[in-house]
Amino acid sequence: QKEGDMSLVLHSAEDGNFYTLSFTVGHVDTGRCIMIGGLQGPRSSEENNAKIKKLTRKLYGQRPKSLMVSLLTLIAQVWEVNTILAVKTQSHTYAARRYSKGRIKTDYDALWQELGGIEYNRH
Repeated sequence: QKEGDMSLVLHSAEDGNFYTLSFTVGHVDTGRCIMIGGLQGPRSSEENNAKIKKLTRKLYGQRPKSLMVSLLTLIAQVWEVNTILAVKTQSHTYAARRYSKGRIKTDYDALWQELGGIEYNRH
């Protein structure tokens, strides 16, 4: 995959892979880290939006995107990962000019901020 070496997948019998969070495990100065390369859900449509709404209700109001990041956070704790880095919207693989069809629909910056992320400056 272009977005990571591993994937965490929310799968259902009816819809197959519904959400996919792609990531890589690596190291930074502070130790082991997980780098999130992408979080993809279903294409926006009336039918898919209804499925997301239904799933959100089943999750007692937690959105599927938030669930995926929460699950990865639990995995990080088990793997003794102390840093999670996440891709910025403009740094995403599909933000490159060669992918001019507008393949990125998610505002990653807003999502990470909503989930409590802070901007990382490696310098």
